[in-house]
Order: sequence, then structure tokens, then C-alpha cells
Amino acid sequence: MDQKKTEETSRETSSWTSRRIAALLGVILLAGMYVVSLIAALFDFPGSGTLFRVSFAMTLVVPIFLFIFIWAAGRMSGKRIISDPEKDSGRDKEEKD
Repeated sequence: MDQKKTEETSRETSSWTSRRIAALLGVILLAGMYVVSLIAALFDFPGSGTLFRVSFAMTLVVPIFLFIFIWAAGRMSGKRIISDPEKDSGRDKEEKD
């Protein structure tokens, strides 16, 4: 009984992989930038235009960086990720015939 609990606990703690942590940090970073940009726009800070441009640029850069990191982590660990093409699917062989 104790061994089952230990196995379940180890699976729960191991579910926080570096890929999941990176994705969560990316979401927090983007949401934080949007909140700061909104506050700067509402209170009309002197650098709010620059802050908006930086926020816009980071909206493009952060997801691309995260995708590359998650893809590379999946490749190094040998695990399949969602962007990997399917291997030897039966559909490819049927379409060629």
C-alpha cells in the first residue's frame, strides 16, 4: 500500500517537467507584460509608447523562444512532441497507391 502511494507521489512530482515550467513562465511573463502595458496606458506614463512597442515585440519573441526550447527539450529527452510529424502512418501508404 505504501509503495503505491510512493509511486503515485513520484509521478505527480515528476509531472512538473522543464517544458511545463517554461510554458507556465511564458504565460506569466506575457500576462504580466499586458497588465503593465495596460496600467501604463491608463495612467499615461511618459514611456508608455515604448512599453507598448516592447510588449508587442515580446508577444512575438516569447512564444517563438518557448516553442524552440520545448522542441529542443523534447528532442533531447527523446519524447514525442505535438509538432513532430507522425511516423509511418498508414494514411501515407494508402495515398501513394
